[in-house]
Amino acid sequence: MKKLTAAVMVLIMIMAAVPSFAAVPSFAADSNGDEAAIEAAKKEVEECQARHDFEKSLLEKLTEIKDQGVVAYSDLGKEFLKSKMGGIEYEILLGKFRDDENIKPYMNDEHFETAFNNTLSVENLIWASELVDKGNEVRKEKSEAALKISYRFMLLSALSAAFGAFTLKQIVLYGIKEGLLGEREKEIQESFSIGYIDPSADWFDKEKEIYDQALESRTGGGITYPGLDRMKPEEVEQSYPDLYEDISNYLNIIDRYNVETGFGCYCHEASGFVIHSQVFFRHNSGEPTTTPQEFRNDLISYISGIEGKIYATSEEYRMQDDNRIKALINLNNAKKKLSELTGESDPQRTRQRPKPTSLKKLIPAKKAFTATWKKQTTGTTGYQIQYSLKKNFKKGTGTKKLTIKKNTKTKVKIKGLKRRKKYYVRIRTLRKTPLGTAYSEWSKKKTVKTK
Repeated sequence: MKKLTAAVMVLIMIMAAVPSFAAVPSFAADSNGDEAAIEAAKKEVEECQARHDFEKSLLEKLTEIKDQGVVAYSDLGKEFLKSKMGGIEYEILLGKFRDDENIKPYMNDEHFETAFNNTLSVENLIWASELVDKGNEVRKEKSEAALKISYRFMLLSALSAAFGAFTLKQIVLYGIKEGLLGEREKEIQESFSIGYIDPSADWFDKEKEIYDQALESRTGGGITYPGLDRMKPEEVEQSYPDLYEDISNYLNIIDRYNVETGFGCYCHEASGFVIHSQVFFRHNSGEPTTTPQEFRNDLISYISGIEGKIYATSEEYRMQDDNRIKALINLNNAKKKLSELTGESDPQRTRQRPKPTSLKKLIPAKKAFTATWKKQTTGTTGYQIQYSLKKNFKKGTGTKKLTIKKNTKTKVKIKGLKRRKKYYVRIRTLRKTPLGTAYSEWSKKKTVKTK
């Protein structure tokens, strides 16, 4: 029997934390010569290349263990939680969930099972633990203790996210708490969202901004939301229901009374459709807890310990091949975009780059300046001058370009500028070819202040 080595599994665990591709990579700008856009494009190419290499490597490893072993690769996350909770406790909690009157009608549907397996995949468990880390960073800013991960609440959050993916409904706060924790049921809170790729951008950043504005807001000479900074989430909901709708997830994150948490992530690879559920508990439940980093380390150790029993089904193999193809498409698109930004759409054009030139003088004038440069006729057909109010030539800050179509010219006057303003200027050569326009590197920039 072929085995997946511990080293390979660790590599898979580290790389699998990256969320699946949902769309073609995007870039900051489209204009030739925009340094920020080029740097962003280069970074995108590097990231896409790393992702493609990983997907290809994982496909090769799944090929080695296809249809062999005892534990399916897709069940690793589920089996890990069972090992941490104890098989009986896991089944009891799952049974209570399945018996809930709000949920029972859906439980035998194969689509729900598919969604549940998605939330308990190795990739999504790692993703979930990393989002707990991000939430703890927010709590640290508020001088609140870091939340511990509860295996029980990880399972509950995963079930909630799966149910949400299947029904587009939130369930944890509406019935499922009953019977789970006895008298402490009311101490469970949940953050829940549909369609957010990264909750930290919405739950933490956007809602934090609304919360901070609410703390500072005043009407008629008085504070609009008195006592807001001292309220529990449910008190805010009772006193300021409209505000609560906008900041409930952030309030759960910073609630000083919360002690334990669980996080569930569902991600539909083809569409990028995402569900997130984070459950919070205000007491020490007495159940096993851990830190997010320890959770990931334990997951890696668990997989390494059963490496000889893991196998990949034919369906998992097919899905991984799809992932490799998507990664290759994204990589090619990223390379194409970078080529458009740098003027290197073809390897042949890279070899045919014209020789560069340099600025000689910048002579100021009223709302204008004259630029002179060193003539470069070898392998060129013209020049392009770029000028900006910003030294990084950021697009949209008065940054413009002027193309000179004759390579024998060495001087040009640029008019219509702002008075008494400092401008940054640079130049490059260009050559028109059957393949398009090839550009040299930009010259060193010079500055001039208009009159």
